[in-house]
Order: sequence, then C-alpha cells, then structure tokens
Amino acid sequence: MDQTKEQNDDYGYNLFPERKKSKYQKGSIGESLFTFSHKCQIMLHVAVETNPYAKVLLGALKNSGCAVYKDRHFSCEDCDGTVSGGFDATTSQIVLCQNNIHQQAHMNRVVTHELIHAFDHCRAHVDWFNNFKHLACSEIRAASLSGDCSFSNELARFNFGLKKHHQECVRDRATRSILAVRKISKEDAVKTVDEVFDSCYSDHEPFGRIPHSKKDASCFEKSSSAKHAGTWLSWRRTQTGINHLSTEFQLGWELCFCFILRIERLTQYRHHVCQQSRGAANADASKCRGSS
Repeated sequence: MDQTKEQNDDYGYNLFPERKKSKYQKGSIGESLFTFSHKCQIMLHVAVETNPYAKVLLGALKNSGCAVYKDRHFSCEDCDGTVSGGFDATTSQIVLCQNNIHQQAHMNRVVTHELIHAFDHCRAHVDWFNNFKHLACSEIRAASLSGDCSFSNELARFNFGLKKHHQECVRDRATRSILAVRKISKEDAVKTVDEVFDSCYSDHEPFGRIPHSKKDASCFEKSSSAKHAGTWLSWRRTQTGINHLSTEFQLGWELCFCFILRIERLTQYRHHVCQQSRGAANADASKCRGSS
C-alpha cells in the first residue's frame, strides 16, 4: 500500500467517532444512566453470559491465551448509522454501536461477529491495515460462523435462495464489510473475497463446523468445556493406531455427543419431576393419615 493511499484511508475510524476521543473507554454517570449506554451494557451482559456462540468464542480466546474481560475489551459507543459494531485491532477492543443496536438478538450477532475477529487477531498474525486478503478472510469467517447468514436472518431481509445461498450471503456480507471500512473499489473487494473464499469459508474454528442454530452452538460449548469429544477421539486414535480421522467421522461423533447430552438432560429432568411428584404424594398421604 503506497503512502498516499495510506494517508487517505482512515481504516473505517470515521464510522466510530468516539474512537477519536482521548477518554472514550469510560463514560460519565449521566451517560451511563440517561443514554443508550446503560441498555447496551445490559444487553452485552446477557450476550456474554447466555449466548452459546459468544460463550464458545470466549472460551476459545481464553484457551488461546487471550482472555476477554467485559469492562476492558468491550466499549459501547455512538457510531455512524450504517454500522452496528467493529473490532479495533490497535486497542484489542470490540466496539458496540449503542445507538444502532436495539434488540438482544441483534446484540448477540454483533458480539459473536466481532469476537470472531478477536479470535482471528489472537491466533494469527493478521495485518488488518495493509493486507486486504487478511481482512477479507476474517470477514468471511465472521459472516459464516456468527449467524449473520442464517436462514431466519436472510428471510427477514427478503433474500431467498436454495442452492449455495449461505455461501452467496457470506460473500456479499464480507464484501460489504470491506467496503465499509476500506477505501477500495467494489471490483477489487469482490476479487479479494473470491481469492481467499474457499480456504477461509472452510475454516470453522473454534466451532468445528458451521453452527446453524443456538442448539448447535450450545453443543459445541458443552463439548469444548468438558473436552469429552477431544478426549474420546484421542483415545480412539491410540487404540486403533489411526492418526487421521475423516471429517465425516468427526462430525458424526459431534452429532452423537450432542444427542447424548440432550438425552442426559431429559433424563435428569424427568427424574427431578418424578422425585417432586413422589414427595407431594407422600405429603398428601401423611395428611390423610393424620386426619383419620
């Protein structure tokens, strides 16, 4: 990138005007109580504590040596009307656009999207400012894995398609994201996305595969935290001498593991209900004996 282009490109910081303030990290008490900031903080708390996508990513970041702290690495700010969030590589902060995020589901997607950028920043030497291919790769992964291109979201946008619609949605959203933060022609943005699409779209870390729902992400979260799947696969390799397991086998095991988890939860719930019913029945029997 030549010096003239570097001077003209503000890397999308114009979309986040509060990034230019010297004390943007902490607002006043008045800002916290009487602007969007308080609602933003509440929705952020709900996202990081309950959303399976976010919890998987936060766990992966911690395991990679990049633990994320809510007060340090997230910042609720007013932004340009065209964006919902961003990842600031210079401060390792995720910006949440409090004036543009009004629903919890939207907050969940934005947090997940930006945490994927944070994960890429942690695990790889990403040159966000000078290498368009690096930027495109992370945008492809974020669009693919965050739920941005889920069927329900595309339906809400009145975008319909059957064959490879998810891939086309990912291409489109990755291209739009690049155009929003870089001074580059649409043709160059599309070309850059095409050049890295296959390899980056196939990179599903840290989920293992594309999560198509919260249930998928929840299973990955349980599998990751308990490490049952990884332990079992390691044991299987040791017992059979197999050094490489097919992707189909690994995906089959993941689905099986999720099914087992759900059966266990259902069994525990039924046992709990049964115990409560027995307790109530015993109490009624005692009352009857006492009154007779």
